[in-house]
Amino acid sequence: MKYITITSSSFEEALKKAHSEYGDEVRVLSRRDYTVGGGLFSKKKTRCDLTIYLSSQAERDMGRTDEASMKEFEKEAQTPDPGTLSSSERLNTEVFRGAFDSKRSEQAEKLLIENDIFDPLKSEILSTIGSGDINMEIATRIIKLCPFARDVQIHPKKNLVLLGPTGSGKTTTSAKLAVLYGSQSISTALVSLDSFKVGAFSQLKGFCDAFAIPFFPVEDESGMLMALEEVKSSSLVIIDTMGISPRELSLNLKLKGMLGLLDKSETEYLLVLPASLRKQEMENILARYRDYGVAAVIATKLDESSGIGDIISFCYENELALAFLTNGQHVPGDIEKASSTMILRIFGFQVLI
Repeated sequence: MKYITITSSSFEEALKKAHSEYGDEVRVLSRRDYTVGGGLFSKKKTRCDLTIYLSSQAERDMGRTDEASMKEFEKEAQTPDPGTLSSSERLNTEVFRGAFDSKRSEQAEKLLIENDIFDPLKSEILSTIGSGDINMEIATRIIKLCPFARDVQIHPKKNLVLLGPTGSGKTTTSAKLAVLYGSQSISTALVSLDSFKVGAFSQLKGFCDAFAIPFFPVEDESGMLMALEEVKSSSLVIIDTMGISPRELSLNLKLKGMLGLLDKSETEYLLVLPASLRKQEMENILARYRDYGVAAVIATKLDESSGIGDIISFCYENELALAFLTNGQHVPGDIEKASSTMILRIFGFQVLI
């Protein structure tokens, strides 16, 4: 078989020249793209060497039309010989693209695991990872996939109830939220149902007195009715609750009885979870409070955790919005609204506001 090499300024021009000189029997074997010139007084010029041969009668008799064969060979010729390319050029060829994408996927998965992002969020991010900076791609996908509780942050309902296990930071978070909403010109009162934790009432009263926030300690349903009457003029009532466990049946019933006095249409429940909790622990806690209809999550104690990957993954899997994050004991500080800026900063990006 005779091979012929045709040189032109581009692949298209070389192929056109081959058809012009040798007709429709032309078959493409390979191509090589390169540049020439580029000296002190000359510009670089592109060149393409096209190696062709003429099809045999036997090949045509295999049932393949000339037009179909030509299209197939021309498609193959779109990929240059990898051996003639630089390392950066190789990344743009079909031969190396698969390996490159596989390596990026491995890097992305490693980064997700290191940041405690678990399935199904991990798989969703990996299935849509783009070709840009891996860190930024991941942060961008998290921002898109994990919703933030904007309404709770800006326009909360009348009653905002904080649920969560003992030691999750509900009491301190209640005080922080009261001050935060007050700074938004929302008249706020604070009600505490946690008469079981030593010092809970006095701790909250101290915070409220310091920031001129009305405070009402409640021990039973009668006290709850009285407190609700007192806070009618407030735009927002933040309700701190005691931590409960599945074994404390009487305490569970007491909490349900007091919260049952709230107007459901004007009440929403926030689940307070320490960021250091693992997936199964969070699932167990959510199951304990699921009957209340949790609207969003507050991630606490970020200063005691390596990150918020577990919380974000948990919110995505259970279709819960992220409302606030706290990272210390200081009141009124150490609390932040969950936002895109916050996610970017946590994943290590300097964000200019």
